[in-house]
Amino acid sequence: MRQRIEEVVIDLDLPRVDRWNPLIPYRNIAQRLFNDFAGQVGYQPNDLIHLDSVKKYAENNLPKWFVDASVTVGQILHMPMEQVILGNLYYDILQVNMGSGGFACSAAAISAEDGTVFHARNLDWCSSGNLLAEASIVLDYRRGGKTVYKVVGWPGYLGALSGMAPGKFSITLNSVHSGDTGTMRDTSISLLIKEVLENAVDFKEAVSILKRRRLMADCLLLVTGVDPSERIVIERTPVRSMTRTTNHESLPVVVTNDYQAFRGSTPAEDEDDERFADIYGTACCRFQRLSDLSQRDQNPTEATCLEHISDRSVMMCITAQQMVFNPARGTCVAYKVMGQGDHK
Repeated sequence: MRQRIEEVVIDLDLPRVDRWNPLIPYRNIAQRLFNDFAGQVGYQPNDLIHLDSVKKYAENNLPKWFVDASVTVGQILHMPMEQVILGNLYYDILQVNMGSGGFACSAAAISAEDGTVFHARNLDWCSSGNLLAEASIVLDYRRGGKTVYKVVGWPGYLGALSGMAPGKFSITLNSVHSGDTGTMRDTSISLLIKEVLENAVDFKEAVSILKRRRLMADCLLLVTGVDPSERIVIERTPVRSMTRTTNHESLPVVVTNDYQAFRGSTPAEDEDDERFADIYGTACCRFQRLSDLSQRDQNPTEATCLEHISDRSVMMCITAQQMVFNPARGTCVAYKVMGQGDHK
């Protein structure tokens, strides 16, 4: 069952102590979600020794804006700021410490004959019960009463895995594994995406920043601008970067969970890991199916894009969110997928 995700306005003009107050109604679900995050990365809410180490790590390695916001959000949601930090670094921690995680995702940038560009995306992520879907919100960050950027995320999640800067570009992240080594002293990709959404002036600058920063973890980034020529997949390892696009504006740009510019970089041992077999084992067929559906769609709309990513060969049992961005028009249609069960 698919339900429209609620939007929550975050007023960037307000003082930091006030701007996060709209998250108060989501306190209980946020606590459940962040407890789950912390448990999955090996921390418990009352583990004071581990939490103290998280605080020291954050103060020495993470952006000040993020540490400050984690303190305030923790107070509002009645959680230790260390737990907020752990939840926000969940993707990076699993990739650095475990080499992968229960993530997948499928996305496509599709252009219409009139030049309209849609960015469709499934967020596929394992969670306990239906927490990731249930807790989903769209955060509408505004300044001067106007939207600066939107993030399809969760209460307390200060980074971004899926977002759009209206009139500029949209960005989504897919999981992948290269075998290159990242460290927790490098840049968190979710925090970098958030910074790019807030500060990059256009598609070109966004791509430039996302290509060059050293990262904690591997990822595949689909960046879509306001014109059919502005569609690109950035294939990232912690230390390397390559890009791919299409040679014709009528063709879609699709990404699932395999490197293509980096030919054959995904280690066989990771593909054979039974924990993630349903993800990596379907990456190729999901890529082909979504490519075929998108290419046949000569007059794409938000509705047809949602149909494509809802196809039984594209959508997964761990799909938690579905969304379609139109950066030129500044529209974001986002749904949470309920009733998927417990996939932890």
